[in-house]
Amino acid sequence: MAVLIMVHMKLLQRLSYFPMLSDVPVAIIDHIRIALRARPLSRTAISRYDQSGTWIRHQKVLRSYLGI
Repeated sequence: MAVLIMVHMKLLQRLSYFPMLSDVPVAIIDHIRIALRARPLSRTAISRYDQSGTWIRHQKVLRSYLGI
């Protein structure tokens, strides 16, 4: 899940909002994943993350970390 947190952080920095990760092109997620040397993520895993409540907690942590 560290990859998904980093994707959220980079998207927030660039777009100034949190998009649903299932709407983000795979190329962006893969770029960050490769930079982190993490294993590939399936679209199913990304969709499950969007549907879970975990992303809400991650957004709160990222807002605090970035001082937003």
